Amino acid sequence: MRDGMVYRVDKPVDMRLLREERDSAGYVAGYPILEAGSIGRNEDWLASFKTILAKPTNYPRSQSGSVIPLSEHIVRLWGEGDSITVTFGPELSSFGLKFSSGVRIRGRLEEDREAMRGLIQAALHPAK
Repeated sequence: MRDGMVYRVDKPVDMRLLREERDSAGYVAGYPILEAGSIGRNEDWLASFKTILAKPTNYPRSQSGSVIPLSEHIVRLWGEGDSITVTFGPELSSFGLKFSSGVRIRGRLEEDREAMRGLIQAALHPAK
């Protein structure tokens, strides 16, 4: 990935933008942006993020019942010609990956919830 952003978002106010998962001024994936932080090319951050999301235990065998409730945080990563949007439900307990190709994957965070919370906070409020 060549760049990335982390967003803390509010409840959607425009259901059309949400259904279409569109970005607009002040919105990401249809959600109003409350706070944003750049990941940039922070390789350590990206490696930690990938390590958490790559764990097979975070992906239930059955996709039923794994619908993501309204999101609280969104991570958007851009690469060469592709992008990944990761949406996190309340308390970072569930997440959804959406690739620019349209492929979607759902998962749940169990023991990695605090590590993910730390990564998100580090991106939103970097140490000075």
